[in-house]
Amino acid sequence: MDMGNTNYTYDLQQHHTAFIKFLDDMNGLKSENDPSIQSILKSLCSSLGIAKIDVHFYENRARESALQGEYMCLFSLPEEEIGKLAVQHRYVTGNESIALYQVYPLANNSEWADVQRKEIDTLIDTIFAYHGRIRTTRMAEQYMYEDVDFGLHNFRYFMRAVGQKIEQNLIKKYVACVYNMKRMTVINELIGREKSTQMMIRYAKQLEQIIGPDGCVCHLGGDNFVTLFRQDVLDEVRKYFKGTAFVYDEATNANITMSVTAGFNVISNIETVSRPSDVMEGAYVSLNLAKSISNTDEIFWDNEVETKQLHLKKIENIFPIALQNEEFQVYYQPKVSIKNEYAIVGAEALCRWVHLDQMIYPNDFIPILEQSANICKLDFYMLDHVCRDIRRWINEGKTIVKISVNFSRKHFTDHDLLNHIVKIIDNYNVPHEYIEIELTETTTDVNFKDLKRIVNGLHEFGISTSVDDFGIGYSSLNLIRDIPWDVLKVDKSFLPELNDISNVTAKKNIVLKHVLSLARELGLECIVEGIETEDHIQLLKDNECDLAQGFYFDKPLPCEVFESKLCKNF
Repeated sequence: MDMGNTNYTYDLQQHHTAFIKFLDDMNGLKSENDPSIQSILKSLCSSLGIAKIDVHFYENRARESALQGEYMCLFSLPEEEIGKLAVQHRYVTGNESIALYQVYPLANNSEWADVQRKEIDTLIDTIFAYHGRIRTTRMAEQYMYEDVDFGLHNFRYFMRAVGQKIEQNLIKKYVACVYNMKRMTVINELIGREKSTQMMIRYAKQLEQIIGPDGCVCHLGGDNFVTLFRQDVLDEVRKYFKGTAFVYDEATNANITMSVTAGFNVISNIETVSRPSDVMEGAYVSLNLAKSISNTDEIFWDNEVETKQLHLKKIENIFPIALQNEEFQVYYQPKVSIKNEYAIVGAEALCRWVHLDQMIYPNDFIPILEQSANICKLDFYMLDHVCRDIRRWINEGKTIVKISVNFSRKHFTDHDLLNHIVKIIDNYNVPHEYIEIELTETTTDVNFKDLKRIVNGLHEFGISTSVDDFGIGYSSLNLIRDIPWDVLKVDKSFLPELNDISNVTAKKNIVLKHVLSLARELGLECIVEGIETEDHIQLLKDNECDLAQGFYFDKPLPCEVFESKLCKNF
């Protein structure tokens, strides 16, 4: 039947046949503006004498009044065949959004009969129902597969994407990577949490552009993300991960460099990939190892990494029994006064693990314990044993010096940390002035306010605190300006190379000089670690630093050896 024929007549049988086909075809629609809707409606519009159907979607009444919405033309004949607007249907959904459907007859056509109008009403109701179903399905999928707050896909989406690549036998062309944004607590402190979150989102969005439509970037939570991309962009992704500057304040053009720690799984290196979890596990384990190994920002999953992972699990499994059996021993490394003939004025308590008559050194277990609360248990164990030694020395009438004990940043989730520390010290009736708590400068990746609260609290109890390894991380002057430390421990990396020690213009010499001067002016006791030569000692003398620690004087000593040295010292 010619839709442009002004002698158009309604054929009920033709319409019913067209309507049944319409219902069948609508089940295949993927979106409201699916291009196939034009052909799906053609037969039915022909049977009803409809020349055009369009719809306006509005988020709310205010946007409807302002005519600010989304327009879609569902079906249309050429302009000259379209009559004046004849039917409007307005629907308001439960969330106050609005859909306005408009139906136009053929040009110069007589008015529709009542039976036709009822069929047209049914048609528009049906289209609205399908649109509602499509939108509901999309919202459900959005909830299931998207992190709405970040505007990114989520972990479910990643696992589905990997599963699809496995089914398509394409997965061997891809790389999976789990990455963690570095220094986010420091960045939060610098620019505020809201801006730092926006920086993370911008970082992920720019990564999406590098990866392209064949991959995905998904938010795992917090500052952790997972991504899937083709192997041919791996080098570009690695370069991006090393550091990219983003402007966070347009007015001043101030910028900050965003970088990550990453674990990669090049999937072509895996012999068998049958499940998405096979892909995810290698990347996740690699990230954990990268975070636990100093000076490493990326690790690729391979047999060596798998061996390290087995070692990690072994350490985690035997640690509780080792702690119970007191396999961990306290070694003491002396701190000396350069001006007073290298007299021992203190010591740092360091941990050594003797398991099945074999020594396990800190680098082989401390980073692993740092990944969980196990490091906190070890720190308390060390403090307990140090206090036990000091109590014995007091009872035996021996000379006592202040002993420093290292505490991990993991403790800062413990709101009762102060009470736990003081309880251990007081349990042995050890005078508080004999204990110093060392906190690495990397504790700036915890909440600055928590750090300040703990240091202030220790001061109130008369317990000294020190910034350990100052200079190895992302030093902030706020760290020593706003927190009442007693001691600044300068990392050995500040010491110049041997051939530069006498060169007063060498950068490290200049930096060391000013760090020591700054510490003195702030009233901080200053000690330099890693002293190994006479030249190092002369350098400290030249810069008026009195205290030192290093192999030149002593390595970490077993308790009985340290006791003997301490007795001879006085």
